Amino acid sequence: MSSKLSFLSTPLFALILCGSAAAQHAPRRLLHSLHATEAQRAIAREEAHAARPIARDARVEAAKIRAEALRAHPGDREAARNEMRAKLKDLRQRTFAELQPLAQRVLSTLTPEQRTKLVEAAKRRGRTLDDARLEKLTAMWLARGRAR
Repeated sequence: MSSKLSFLSTPLFALILCGSAAAQHAPRRLLHSLHATEAQRAIAREEAHAARPIARDARVEAAKIRAEALRAHPGDREAARNEMRAKLKDLRQRTFAELQPLAQRVLSTLTPEQRTKLVEAAKRRGRTLDDARLEKLTAMWLARGRAR
């Protein structure tokens, strides 16, 4: 999978917490600290289940785009990368547009205290967390298929 589509497998809030996807446990600790209710967890599981086919289709399409570009430019990875760039950007935008309503539903269940915890966690790491970024990160999390 190209790095341009790595958002489909990046842990939720890893970018907020550590600035990289290397921190596998930090997002889990943060989500645990939110003390989500069973109703919130049920909605997150439901939306993650709905996101699976969207993410799977995007991964398959990304693999096809990559294979076509590499086939069109054998031995010239830079040319293949340039050809893939616009197509993958379009794919990311289309995928996010499909995941956005699911993310919004999950975020609508957060209490003001839970939102405050998320914003504070981002601030402690020198990052900002507005609604658009939170929506995007939640969509990434749902696409991972590990929402619990």
